[in-house]
Amino acid sequence: MPSTEATPENAIVLNNFGGQHQLCIENALDLANALELDNALWMATSVPVDGLHCDESFLKILDTEGNGRIRADEMRSVIKWTLKLLKNQECISERNEQLFLGDLNEADDEAQKLIDAAKHILNNLGEPDGRSISLPQIRDTKRINAEANSNGDGVVIPGAASDETAEYMKAVM
Repeated sequence: MPSTEATPENAIVLNNFGGQHQLCIENALDLANALELDNALWMATSVPVDGLHCDESFLKILDTEGNGRIRADEMRSVIKWTLKLLKNQECISERNEQLFLGDLNEADDEAQKLIDAAKHILNNLGEPDGRSISLPQIRDTKRINAEANSNGDGVVIPGAASDETAEYMKAVM
């Protein structure tokens, strides 16, 4: 895995957009470089959430204080978290709508929880051998719950139990 620490070899690249110099972010190295920027160099140290054209759920995650604003330090936290979870950081620049489970750093406890959750969702969606997951799949809670062995209604079906327990459940029923 390449280092994402900012070095002279991966120096910060600024582009001039409409008279404003802005950080060019195209890959994981550029994100790592953003971590090193002084607050004065950020385009805005705080931006109102309602002024952004972005997925509303994502914006709620970024706005950790729930104050309707995303601050530079909140962005830094998300960038660090993202880089920590990915063992294949090149996937950031691939612009793929799928998250390949193999790109996650299974040595990290949090990433392993994400892998387990993704596998659980894929299994419930009838794709137990799935190697990637998409946002629409994650958000398909109706289908995920409908296909689950335990869907929250309090009824546990024999298919959700071990073979021995399933046999006992069938006998009782």
